[in-house]
Amino acid sequence: MGDAAPQKRNKLQIEVPPGQPIIIMKREFDFPRDFVWDVYTDGAHLKNWWGPRAYDTVVHAFDFRNGGKWRVDNVSKDGKEVHPFSGEFSGIKPKDEFTWTFGYADFPPGTETYRFLDIGGGRTRIESVSHFPDVASRDGMVASGMEEGAVDTYDRLDELLPNLSPKTGKAGK
Repeated sequence: MGDAAPQKRNKLQIEVPPGQPIIIMKREFDFPRDFVWDVYTDGAHLKNWWGPRAYDTVVHAFDFRNGGKWRVDNVSKDGKEVHPFSGEFSGIKPKDEFTWTFGYADFPPGTETYRFLDIGGGRTRIESVSHFPDVASRDGMVASGMEEGAVDTYDRLDELLPNLSPKTGKAGK
């Protein structure tokens, strides 16, 4: 018994390997890979799950195709803080993986590759590797509050998925 909060089944795992300019993240979802891919790569859903809960997500562009651009702002509820993100898509292998450049504010942009793995039983694991120009840039991103934002992002996606139809990716059943 006790007052401890229940453990989440699908917790975000973040690895920051010493001496390497990368961050590795892994998160599992209790939904089929094709469905998770469809929701994740549909810009119309992005505002409902991307970014920390304390911010509203404003999607300015999300052209999911090789060479397509994306631009998103996380805006504080009072409108006084704006955190800009942007990049370009490449290496899209439908239902399997994609890469994008990832720029945030004044940090040097890097690349991120996302893989969508069918882990059986109608479940999916998303694995991402973020590459930075150097370890100092990676450490700056870690110190920026990235972990809280990433945890909120994936938790919000996990909360959205049951409200969408696995067949259409649209709200309702």
